[in-house]
Amino acid sequence: MHPARKSSDYVPTLDGWRAVAIAMVMFSHVRLPGQALSQIAVYGALGVHLFLAISGFLITDRLLQEEQNRGRIRLGSFYLRRVFRILPAAFVYLAVVGVLGAARLIPMDGGQLLSSALFWRNYFVEPAAQSWYTGHFWSLAVEEHFYLLWPGLLVVLGTRRARWAAPALACAFAVWRGLDTHYGWLAAIDPAWKDLVGRSDYRMDALLWGCAAAFVWNAPALRSWLADRGRAAYGLIAISAMALLLIFEPPGYIAALAMLMPVPLILTAADPASWIGRVFERRGMRWFGRISYSVYLWQMLFLPAYGLPVSLGIAQQFPLNVALAVGIASISYYAIEQPCRSLGRTLAQRRHASRALTAAAG
Repeated sequence: MHPARKSSDYVPTLDGWRAVAIAMVMFSHVRLPGQALSQIAVYGALGVHLFLAISGFLITDRLLQEEQNRGRIRLGSFYLRRVFRILPAAFVYLAVVGVLGAARLIPMDGGQLLSSALFWRNYFVEPAAQSWYTGHFWSLAVEEHFYLLWPGLLVVLGTRRARWAAPALACAFAVWRGLDTHYGWLAAIDPAWKDLVGRSDYRMDALLWGCAAAFVWNAPALRSWLADRGRAAYGLIAISAMALLLIFEPPGYIAALAMLMPVPLILTAADPASWIGRVFERRGMRWFGRISYSVYLWQMLFLPAYGLPVSLGIAQQFPLNVALAVGIASISYYAIEQPCRSLGRTLAQRRHASRALTAAAG
């Protein structure tokens, strides 16, 4: 067993990567004059893939950290923290767009809101012109489905078997994606699912390769090997390779992209003294990374891309739209996210203390 880690163990480089990811997503939606969709869509796709890899990495790292420090993973406390981390900000956003939809200021319907609230938005299909303002909930649905699958599997399998299960499952999901894309098995259930690339069964490998990277990160010898050789610069090579994959889309490029994505994360995190690490750990980068979840939620309201009609006037025109997206996201982070995260941690700690007292009394 590894030595116990501090509960405050924090990888600031990953906040820098979050900042890069959300900047890519926003840039792909801004649609500056003279830019064609084909020129900028690659940035948004790369940003979302990056978010998924970070989520898989962080969730697994924190579960492994809990096991090392406390001897076991407490799933109840994990889900309690996740509920207070994800749901409040998401539901506030849905409430706002629901009100704007009821006022006929933006296109909105009950199916969008319900499927988003139930994290089924990646299987609910509507044209982009009618469903833009909840379209980004597809990736949140993928992550929620991952939370339901992976933590319990990690507990059942145990750390030793799970470190091999993560890459094996990632490969299995990649094979399934290729087969189902070719044969259309799920499209037989619902034809709208045929070209629905955001389905959880199509994207789960992006998270699972992040899980596999967390096992590497939690092996002290491997982490030291990475750090001693100062390999952070190789992360740029990996990012360049992934950009080429998205531009040219060779066969199997999604699987290759998912496999490569965690590479720059652990290379830069293991070498924070490098110039790349220092850039990613700058205060502004880390701040923007910390508010990236709220930015991801709110930017859709102000950045209607793909030639969609402007519904909210100047609020959706550059550069005010970017300022509003970041400003409202900052309010969401400090007024909703932080207090709710703190409450979730407090409730999880109380739950653990209560169970410990009950066990001691028994």
